[in-house]
Amino acid sequence: MRLLSSTTLLGLQVLLGTLSVALANSKDINDQNRLIVPQHETTSHFKDAEFPGGSSSNTSFQVTAVLNSPSPPYHAIIECWALAAPFNVYPTVGVALALGDVSNATYVVLPPRSGEGWHRPPANMYFVLLSGAAHVHAPKPNSSTGMVDKLRHGRKHAHAHEHLYIKPGWNQLIIAVDSDLRAPGHLTYYPGDTETVALQIPFFNGVIPDHVFVRPGACEGPTDDAGEHWWV
Repeated sequence: MRLLSSTTLLGLQVLLGTLSVALANSKDINDQNRLIVPQHETTSHFKDAEFPGGSSSNTSFQVTAVLNSPSPPYHAIIECWALAAPFNVYPTVGVALALGDVSNATYVVLPPRSGEGWHRPPANMYFVLLSGAAHVHAPKPNSSTGMVDKLRHGRKHAHAHEHLYIKPGWNQLIIAVDSDLRAPGHLTYYPGDTETVALQIPFFNGVIPDHVFVRPGACEGPTDDAGEHWWV
């Protein structure tokens, strides 16, 4: 039987508690209690976003997404999205927002200094980092062949917005929806000297939460080659 460290268990307990709050039905919170965050108090998780109909919110949650390009060859791309669900005042202190309907949660442990190679997510889902670090690479197809080149970790890459770096403080919650069978998916590496622990949380019936496009590339951290030891 696998024994988990107290640090990992504590991180999982805190994370699950946070998700339980975030997945609560936001309709039960009175509209007058919704948090209005002044512009000068914004952080990386409180950003302005324009939504359909011309409305805007300065309390939107930005999350990095890995998805398929809408045109051939449908390769994986990385974008920053703003979720449409608003932040609401939490009954004690702080804020929370509904992350949408999900079907289950899977606890995964990835070995240090490893890689998954080309793969697609098992379902449209949230990926939540509990500890460790991950590097997602979504290379652009070769312009002459239309095929995605097979690249190895550590090689310098010329294109921006192809890289997603996940570590404490950078993109700890992402959306993975590049599941189109016409494309090979993306590459993921776990470069640290310790195990990477995460949760995979599929969306109910695969339905992606309402959102708007913010910009190409990850919401946090570098979007091109970050060099060696970025996870330290």
